[in-house]
Amino acid sequence: MLVKELRHLEIVASKPEILTDEFLYSFDFSLVKNGCLLGFLPMASPYNDSDLLLLKLHHQRCLISPLSDIHYEKNLKRTSKKYFLSVDKDFDGVVEGCKKQHPDCWLYPNLLKEFKRLFTDEKYGPVQFHSFELWKKHAPNMEPTSNLRYNSDLSSTTTNMEYILVAGELGYSVGSCYTSLTGFATESGSGTVQLCSTGKLLANLGFQVWDLGMEIAYKMRLGARNVERKDWLKIQQQSRGMKTITVNLNKENLVSSWEIIYGKAKETVVYEDVVMKTSKKKKEGNKKPNSAEFASENI
Repeated sequence: MLVKELRHLEIVASKPEILTDEFLYSFDFSLVKNGCLLGFLPMASPYNDSDLLLLKLHHQRCLISPLSDIHYEKNLKRTSKKYFLSVDKDFDGVVEGCKKQHPDCWLYPNLLKEFKRLFTDEKYGPVQFHSFELWKKHAPNMEPTSNLRYNSDLSSTTTNMEYILVAGELGYSVGSCYTSLTGFATESGSGTVQLCSTGKLLANLGFQVWDLGMEIAYKMRLGARNVERKDWLKIQQQSRGMKTITVNLNKENLVSSWEIIYGKAKETVVYEDVVMKTSKKKKEGNKKPNSAEFASENI
């Protein structure tokens, strides 16, 4: 179904039964933001000499809610000790990693341009894009085993160590719901550590829903379950009505994954009132929002 304006999205979101498949199509990439707000997952596809926006409304959405349902593998206590998580430190590096790992990656230029605009220009808007990066220490005199990305801004002057990007993901938050879009991992186990570190951070910050998109086996092992389309839209609407949670670590550049997962890291939480469809926002300091109440039959 081709859509040309916002009201078309609103009609489908209010009457999802009229969408027989899972995709709406548009040439207007400015609809990405409102698509996210209404529960669609933005993707893209090449079309002639340009790109086509795909707004996906899954028949079944894969969720973890509440985030206390996340399953942590027993060996995480050992494997997580060598990794460090950062937030919004290397958006371009995560994009590069996703494209390398997924040759058919749907991060086409016009979509990526809009993602980057939202990430850069609307940091405290109703839709907040994020990159999560997982790093590992690397001695400068060691020969790299592959073409890895280094970040000199994270280098340690005390230990003379550099950090290499080994895993990461892109996603966005709407209210108290965080949606994972796509990610990558360069070594065995790093993807699991990145997911668990991210999930635990989201839980610590007060997120009520972790939206993982389509069902894949590793997501179910993480503790996810499928919900029907109509139930997803109810859950997403409830979450959208809550105060937006801004994902932010403390003033350090990165934090040990082990500390995040096992409760040692201190996170900074910023809450904002955000009015849908406008850029106006009312600051509420560090006042914590009320918990969302989700009907058990919806999750």
